[in-house]
Amino acid sequence: TEEDLLVFAKIACGEAQFCDDQEQRLVLSVVLNRMKHKEFPDTAIGVASDRKWGIQYASWYDGNANRVPTERNWANAKWVLENGSILPDYVIWQSRGKQGNGVYLKTKWHTYCY
Repeated sequence: TEEDLLVFAKIACGEAQFCDDQEQRLVLSVVLNRMKHKEFPDTAIGVASDRKWGIQYASWYDGNANRVPTERNWANAKWVLENGSILPDYVIWQSRGKQGNGVYLKTKWHTYCY
């Protein structure tokens, strides 16, 4: 939906604006995976604002997601919504350190966990 696209673009902006396209798509893949996971809300806005497990998307609350998304943020949001997650469905955590049960991928900027 248009709301999903806006939320995804804001998360890309708030969580990974300084990162390359691949990293933005990884972050957004976690959002999409959470939307499909039984433990999380099934909407983008629900995932972005969910506090059940603490604040996954701090940018939603600290104001970073309120910056104006760049063209790359919009493009990556659209790409993930159209093409799907580039991570396995079970990867539902993204942060600067380990969360959950294990690390699937660690990049320069984030750690993606299951």
